[in-house]
Amino acid sequence: MVAVALLATAALVLWNLRDADEPQDIPRTTSGPEVDAATRASESSHAAATGTAGEVAHELTERAGADDVTLLVVGDSTGDERTEWVALWAARMADEGARVTYRDWVPGEERWTDDPLTFGDGDRHVTIVNASQAGARPGYPLARRLLPDAADLVLVSFGHNGTREQEVAEMRQLLDRLAQDYPDAPVGVIAQNPALGGSAEHSRANREAVEQVARARDLPVIDVHGAFVDHGDVESLLVDDLHPSDAGSRLWAETVHRFLTTPRP
Repeated sequence: MVAVALLATAALVLWNLRDADEPQDIPRTTSGPEVDAATRASESSHAAATGTAGEVAHELTERAGADDVTLLVVGDSTGDERTEWVALWAARMADEGARVTYRDWVPGEERWTDDPLTFGDGDRHVTIVNASQAGARPGYPLARRLLPDAADLVLVSFGHNGTREQEVAEMRQLLDRLAQDYPDAPVGVIAQNPALGGSAEHSRANREAVEQVARARDLPVIDVHGAFVDHGDVESLLVDDLHPSDAGSRLWAETVHRFLTTPRP
């Protein structure tokens, strides 16, 4: 009996160790109004991506589904936490059979984490490098040297911080640098969520400016803004006038996931 008890205890310890690296508090979204809004937004984003932008959108979809691929996200506080959209997107890919390693930046220590998250146990391996930081404008990854040595796909998510002029100038600099450092990596630009109250007009002007820069370079725009609006209750998707709630983060992740997994017509 003692031997049986010891074996049972050892098995339980091993089981807990097996799951130790995979967070248990990240919610999944598989149905409901968030998925509906995300689907419509991804479809409209693909429809708007014509010509060269459409070709890049197709390449984004192809690259996101590849094996042993590194996906880089550069952005701000809407996606820097491990409970926000980038980590939720990692979990979403794991739900569909990928084995995902999620690595983020440690603010204040100027280094990548030594404690990455892992999701899933599928045969296809994906690494997500999240260089999003609170308060960041597009120039932040350049000033802080946040860009890793390699990336197969890049998503850019800025617009809530700084002036319109700063967003435009720094977005151009960032896109130039991404093209230089990752010449073979397709780039997608995210139209960020709407803001409320005193932040609404500022965020609207910045978002429109970021979209204009993206379209001038024939880059596809992933319409997270449209998904929030289409949901019908923007206030429920925010924790304040600006930052996504848990529901907003799930909608954001689902919109990105749908865009990158929906074949172009």
